Amino acid sequence: LIGWQRIPSREKASRLFINTSSQGITSRELAVDVHPSQATPFTITYERSHAYADGNQIITFSTSVIRDRYDNIVSDGTTVIFIVTTSEGVKLKTQGNTINGVARAFMLHPDRAANWKVQGFVMGAANSPRIAVDFEAAVTAYEVEFLKESNNLQIGPVVGYLAQQQPDGMPVHIEMFNSNENRVDTIAGVIANGFCTIALPLEHRSPGIYRLQIDIGGTIHDELIELTDDQLE
Repeated sequence: LIGWQRIPSREKASRLFINTSSQGITSRELAVDVHPSQATPFTITYERSHAYADGNQIITFSTSVIRDRYDNIVSDGTTVIFIVTTSEGVKLKTQGNTINGVARAFMLHPDRAANWKVQGFVMGAANSPRIAVDFEAAVTAYEVEFLKESNNLQIGPVVGYLAQQQPDGMPVHIEMFNSNENRVDTIAGVIANGFCTIALPLEHRSPGIYRLQIDIGGTIHDELIELTDDQLE
């Protein structure tokens, strides 16, 4: 025959020590761990070095101390997922595990001005309210020159919020429109040593005035150029 007795757990996460005895015979000491229950709603915050969308600094998301309904701190290693919704509606994800009830996760700054909505989730248990994170354009100014002799577009120097040269590899996006404002081409380049030089693809172009819309890190510049028969030969 087997006998047993149900022993209810305490509300506080802790360790129970149990011993049994019968007719003068005792058992060894038994230890039972009482674990925290599921997480309850929490809040999130963020830290960053600056508010500029430079594409190379890191933003850190952190939770408040996450507890269960009995005020116990959730178990170490509880996964918290941070969902970021960008200005364009794109969803990004990063995650971290709790230590002493707090989870941290990291993400790179965007490379253009943006507004993020961020929310934290403990899957199947709890979530945080959304917070807003705004990023300002890191690029403040740049010059554009069309070199007719070579049909090259020279952009730069590209400077940032501290009047510093922007890092190599920063993307440059150009859209080309004809006089009817129809987009006829899309051109991509990258910055090197603070400048970007692009050979414009003029094949199948007709003489006339064209508008170039140049986008570097969300800072947009419009440049009008004129193409002549001599350039298109």
